[in-house]
Amino acid sequence: MPALVALMAKDRNRDVQTACMMALAKIGRSPPDVDLDALFVERLARDDQEVRETAALALGVAGRAAALPTLLALVRDEPAGRKLCQRDEVGDRTRAFAAYGLGLFARQSDDPAHKRAAHDALAAVLAAKQPGGRDLRAAAANAMGLLVDPTQGRHRRLAWQCVDELLAWHDRDLGSGDEAIQAHAPVAIGRLLGRGDTTAHRRCKERFVAGLTAADKRANAMVQSYALALGMLALSPEEAPADADGARALQACALQGVDLLARRFATMSLGRIGGEANRQWLLTASQRVNKNQERPWFGLSLGLVAARAAAAGDPDDLLARALADDLAAASNVESRTAFALALGLTGWQPALPLLRDFLRENEVQETAGGYACVALALLGEGSAAPLLGEVLERSARRPFVLLQAAVGLGRLGDADATSKLVAMLERSDSLAVL
Repeated sequence: MPALVALMAKDRNRDVQTACMMALAKIGRSPPDVDLDALFVERLARDDQEVRETAALALGVAGRAAALPTLLALVRDEPAGRKLCQRDEVGDRTRAFAAYGLGLFARQSDDPAHKRAAHDALAAVLAAKQPGGRDLRAAAANAMGLLVDPTQGRHRRLAWQCVDELLAWHDRDLGSGDEAIQAHAPVAIGRLLGRGDTTAHRRCKERFVAGLTAADKRANAMVQSYALALGMLALSPEEAPADADGARALQACALQGVDLLARRFATMSLGRIGGEANRQWLLTASQRVNKNQERPWFGLSLGLVAARAAAAGDPDDLLARALADDLAAASNVESRTAFALALGLTGWQPALPLLRDFLRENEVQETAGGYACVALALLGEGSAAPLLGEVLERSARRPFVLLQAAVGLGRLGDADATSKLVAMLERSDSLAVL
């Protein structure tokens, strides 16, 4: 921390300032001679918007109780917030990042009063008769989705209240231009509730299925959000038979949806939900869709299904073999890259030679080579480490391949990775390498 504080005092460069603030915020503790909150607050008045908004965000990331009044004053555009920013009003972007900070702060806190104060400020933004800018309202909706961690049992009443308020805001007729902003509500609800089958879950799932299947659909962004939210909320049909309606709605969207992005989100959501019925449908449907445009997305979705089996120590051989066949049959490198990633997710060790060959063939291609490294790392086979090490040393001029090879070595726990990385740092001034 002293080195980061000293660097901030010495170098006013925007990237240095914001990187140091986020690093200090993630550490979140102050040495005896440093007032961390004051360090962030004094940058709220800087002449650089990115520095101002990062300072607001850092106050929330650090999660220190003393920052709550400052974040509230910024979000509400109160006189105290304006004074800290040295402006006649707190700018919308600074307020937006303070809202994100408020959500992150409240998520870390177990104090009901802190969560309530954050909720009240965020809900007021969405309920205002004179709404703020689009950035601010999107931030408020997303931050409300952060207030309660669904994996913890406490604060469920607040989560249910947030769900009701987000649904009410989602339903308001604010005009077609605002539907892309209201589309943040279903995903925020997905974060609040997580996967489950409570009354609140069922009510939201029914609403989103209805939105996904309605003949007179709202904006594309809203349809995309329904597809994503169902992937966060629904259980497999085997676990919750009522969720078969959600699976069918996602399946119809994946094959026949008008919006291409919504179709892809629906495909991936089926993989996130998983279950035998979804697995079988994805396998069958993948053989009927466009080979180069749609099938790679079905492959990635099947990879998510297979990842569960791999995590349980029982790799899905049938699914892995189907993905291996798709990798061999795909005719363009983008499609093959998707199937390679999916195959890596399966944890199926016989895939090692296929993925090793794919990396060797595509190492010189920036994107495909990088993702080939990712696929090998996902597979989790330690014998792939020497090849990744060789690729690392040859990739000083290919930043994405270099990055993914380095991360892959770390994931595989290669004992030689540190010495290789340090050696590269010592002999290179390339920013990409550093």
